[in-house]
Amino acid sequence: MTEALKSPVERDGYWLSMPGARRGTFGLVGVCDCGIIEVELCERSSGISTLYGVAKEHLPVLAERLAIGFGGEVPGLDALPDRLTTFLDVQSLICWLTVKSGVPVSKRVYFQV
Repeated sequence: MTEALKSPVERDGYWLSMPGARRGTFGLVGVCDCGIIEVELCERSSGISTLYGVAKEHLPVLAERLAIGFGGEVPGLDALPDRLTTFLDVQSLICWLTVKSGVPVSKRVYFQV
């Protein structure tokens, strides 16, 4: 099983938290040990976690798109997770990532039972 396919509770790596736009939600932005960046939307009441991932080979383009869309220098790959957490909330980040960034994004949903 690769790192990209592990459930949210089994992951390794470096993770930063973000507020959610709706009550009972929050987000995590992380770099998995294999280099994938994932954004997780967590819903406390339902136990559902939705993960959006950007593969390692697409991260340089993602960094460029952040700089073009929001100004400033192109962040290095080590600074990319911190830069992603500057969005107002995790839902705004996910909307930009999936609709406006132009990079391929994978999506997985986990249910905690």
